[in-house]
Amino acid sequence: MEFIKTFAPFIYDVVLPFMLAFLLVHHTKLHSKSFDVLILFQMRLFFPIGALLSIWGLDLNLEMIWLPIAGLLMHLIPLFLAYIRIKKYDFDYRAKASYLLVMLISNAAMLGAMTSFFILGETSYAYTNLTLSLGSFAVSGIGFTLAAKYRSLAEGTAVAGVKGVLKNLVSWNQMALYASIVGLILSLSGIPRPSFSSQVLSVNIHFSMWSAVVPIGAALSFAGIKKYKFVTADYTIIKFIIVPVIMFLLSLLFVKDDPLALKTILIVSASPAPMVAVMLSKLYHLDVDLALSPFVYTTLIYLVLLVPLFIVVMNYVWI
Repeated sequence: MEFIKTFAPFIYDVVLPFMLAFLLVHHTKLHSKSFDVLILFQMRLFFPIGALLSIWGLDLNLEMIWLPIAGLLMHLIPLFLAYIRIKKYDFDYRAKASYLLVMLISNAAMLGAMTSFFILGETSYAYTNLTLSLGSFAVSGIGFTLAAKYRSLAEGTAVAGVKGVLKNLVSWNQMALYASIVGLILSLSGIPRPSFSSQVLSVNIHFSMWSAVVPIGAALSFAGIKKYKFVTADYTIIKFIIVPVIMFLLSLLFVKDDPLALKTILIVSASPAPMVAVMLSKLYHLDVDLALSPFVYTTLIYLVLLVPLFIVVMNYVWI
């Protein structure tokens, strides 16, 4: 019963909204873009609330400096491996950009965070947000720049420079980054977190998941994603196996006395393919199907294999 109780949120917060949005678009007159406004609520409201309240509740120490560093490495290591791997494929500029975005980013901020929350609890969720606190710099500084660069190459126009990177960092879409910084300041200042924060976090994570998953489900095209099934194999090897092993071994050097931090890093580093890559591919007119394909397949692998494995290992084996 405890296993079912832990796994249930992945059904009603991931599978249900995804399938509901897909069915609404394909069996009614609703257009997939009708749900895109939910992405703004996710980036500008729900995710920032979770980041602020969870980090605010942390009892910070020097060892925790490793967490955001580890989070940054979770972006850089797979991107480096992707640049090596991409030489095997005859991709055009748009496909190259989407492939690199898929490898640069992961679904750690959504599914990874959700997994840590429901399996390990609120403190682990706070660790997740702290781990991902530098992720906005990677997504904006590298992801947006990479997307803009390859779009410009595809269109034969000027490539965006440093000014474009800074513009992306100073944006309403970076509210989670700002909220993380405020949460750190409040935690370090010793100001007590409101007593109702845990209840708000529990409700907020459901709104956060639905607002992120529904637009992706609405955009699903089975014909398009089948073309790029091979990208799932690359992602699985790199980000479900290689990166988690590297991050776990490195983390043993810095937070070996904090089992919860080690568990959190292992869960977060083994997250499925990102919704953000799909969003950026749509925004910059890249290869949306290439970004969407590994998202669908790796999310399925994650829900069917990894989440049950994490539940068993974290709660019954590694105690």
